[in-house]
Formats: sequence, structure tokens, C-alpha cells
Amino acid sequence: MKQWAPADYKGVMRERLESLAGLSFKERFSKMKTLFWKGREDFKDPEARFLHGVYQAGIRFTDDQLGGMFQSLRETGLLDRSIVVIVADHGEEFFEHGHWQHEDLYEECLRVPLIVRLPDGRMAGTHIKTPVDLVSVMPTVLELLGVDPSKLSGLPGPVRTGGVSFAETLVTGHEPKPRPIISELINDRAKGGDFERQVAIHANGMSFLYDRVRGHREQGQVIFDHYLYDLKSDPGQKTDLVPQAARRWRSSRSFTRATRR
Repeated sequence: MKQWAPADYKGVMRERLESLAGLSFKERFSKMKTLFWKGREDFKDPEARFLHGVYQAGIRFTDDQLGGMFQSLRETGLLDRSIVVIVADHGEEFFEHGHWQHEDLYEECLRVPLIVRLPDGRMAGTHIKTPVDLVSVMPTVLELLGVDPSKLSGLPGPVRTGGVSFAETLVTGHEPKPRPIISELINDRAKGGDFERQVAIHANGMSFLYDRVRGHREQGQVIFDHYLYDLKSDPGQKTDLVPQAARRWRSSRSFTRATRR
């Protein structure tokens, strides 16, 4: 951590992190849900930089552990007979859009690594630029293994094969056909019976976000927020295009009314 986190940070997060030393995993995890993030609404840029450094240290630790795993697979002869898939469930946000952890559907939470190593290192070094969704990982692996998903119906629990296999992409290196990617976040910490949710749609280099978790009031009504971003020119999602689109829509409607009179 010393290599990555700012050494000059003397705030409360350093104290909290150091207090986790020597605890069991269960005890550390419990404190992470209670003490660690307490008062996060008051965190500022110093906390963001420190926590980002701690996160980078965690990535380096994970990388070292993966290196040991690959070495073990190589020594036992399993590596070149295996399909290895490395994927993350979500990213992390450090106040880029006003929040912490992973409670949004912006790119910092959605854009995660997906690394696949085929047997004998086939197609090693290939970089696929077209985004794919995580629900497509399972049907992809099943196709690579020659497993018919319809024969898995007897397994306990749901077998989610709703994605589209990109096995052909992995064995040929050809970019897959782009298709819309839909992401959903359910805020199961919300009070009441109906969980609030966010939905994000990625298509044609654009990202549309519908936020039902944090709305705002207008004339006594709660208005749920909509955002639209051009990921090609604005990968950090800093400029919301919805206001501009709304102005164009209102202008076009006024023009239509005028021409019909």
C-alpha cells in the first residue's frame, strides 16, 4: 500500500485502514460495512486519492496472486489444457460522479476487465475492442467446451444463458457484431417493498442512464433523472447531452406546430 497510497495523507481513512490489521477476514469485512465508510458524505479529494491508491494496491496484490496461480497451472501441465477466464463483477467509484463504492452505472463501475486464455495460448495477445456483456461469458465458455446449454436444465438453480456467445471472436480474433448492452442496479438497501433501480443502455458508442434511485422534485413531483453521454468524445461522462437533446426536441415540436397552422 505504501507504494500506491499518498504518504502525506493523515486523515481518518488511514487510521481506519490500519485498524483492520491483524483481524480475521470476517472481522475486516464486518468493519468495512460499518466503520470504514462511516461519514463518507463528508469525504473530499484527499480521501478519494488515498482510497484510489489503496485500490491500486489491491489490484497489484490480486495480480501477484494470479501470477502464482498461473505458475502452478503451468507446472502441473494444466494451463495448456484449460480455458482460463478472468473477469470482475464491477468497478469502483471514487467520487467521479458524486458517490463512492459501486452504487452507480457509470463507466467507472461498469467497464471491467475480461481476459480469456485459450488452451495452448491460442490467439494470445489479441485485443477485442467491441464491448460485450458479462451475461455472455457463460454461453461463450459452454460453446468452447462443446456443451449444449439445453442439457443443463437439471442443475439446481437458474442457468442463465441469456447472453450471446462470442466464442467465434475468441478463436478467430474477429470483432463481434456490436449489440446493445443493458445493465441494471437494484438498490436493495432502499426502504419499503419496492426496490429503486438504475438502468444503463450502451449502444453505438453512447450511454443512456435512467436513475430511479436519486430523483429530484419539480412542482411537487419526483422526477427521475435521465443522462446521455457520448463515450467516444466524453469517456469520463462529464457532459450530459439530455438538456441539449431536450432543447432540440422542443424546438422541433414548435417548428412542427408552426408549419401545420
